Amino acid sequence: MKTSCLPFSFVALLMIQTAHAVTFTVTNTLDGGVGSLNSAILSNNATASGTNTIAFNILPLDGTVKTIFVTNS
Repeated sequence: MKTSCLPFSFVALLMIQTAHAVTFTVTNTLDGGVGSLNSAILSNNATASGTNTIAFNILPLDGTVKTIFVTNS
């Protein structure tokens, strides 16, 4: 039975290329708390992974415009 050993540099490169991006979802129009845009931005800034995404899923999904008022904190 033959086994193969990958060089460390190749394994390290593979780990870097497979870093997972994170998606943070905004689910309300509140200024803070779980599901808010502020929370998504803070979570994104605290994450060391590559390019992340902030997605919006604010109910109801009826095509109406939702307004998020952000204050300085």
